Amino acid sequence: EKSDEWIQDYFNSFHYKTKQEADEIIKILKLKNVNSILELGCGSAQLTIEILKANPHIKAHVMDLPVITKLTKENILKENMENRIEISTGNIFNDNFGKNYDMILLSNVIHEYSVFENIELMHKCYEALNKQGQVVIIERIIDDDRTKPANSVFYSLNMLLNTKTGDSYSETDLWIMLKEAWFKNVIRVDTEFGTSLMIGIK
Repeated sequence: EKSDEWIQDYFNSFHYKTKQEADEIIKILKLKNVNSILELGCGSAQLTIEILKANPHIKAHVMDLPVITKLTKENILKENMENRIEISTGNIFNDNFGKNYDMILLSNVIHEYSVFENIELMHKCYEALNKQGQVVIIERIIDDDRTKPANSVFYSLNMLLNTKTGDSYSETDLWIMLKEAWFKNVIRVDTEFGTSLMIGIK
């Protein structure tokens, strides 16, 4: 429920951020046995696009809300990826996003929802993955005492003001979300950009 100008600025900011971080994230991801990727809350889908550029065998499915996917489509066409990326428009909680994926990406998504909503989403991701499939959460992580780092603290305030249930989450919070959805071998990998990947295996 924002203006077109606000949505475009929001879209552009995450697109730029993703382009800056993509190379390092791709180095962290284990993509050897990955043939199919789903990106939820995909925004411009630039992370998926960069992965596909580096891995010609992978195909992808991306999903976001209607106000975003019209912009997503423009970016996918600009990058000449329309034959390798399927776009779905919908709500990641209520709508079907398919099955048989080797990796599901959630980049800067779960901070908009509560712990309990995210556990529900992780269960849905678990069911959509192949055996040994990976879920990858990319977020700015807050310490357990919730007082640092400063960027995560201010982001928590932003979520309080601008979402119904969102928050910045700690490593413990994310571990609980993943474990409650039966994911195993959960690990955290930090990037030089102040973001972290939390990865769980089905």
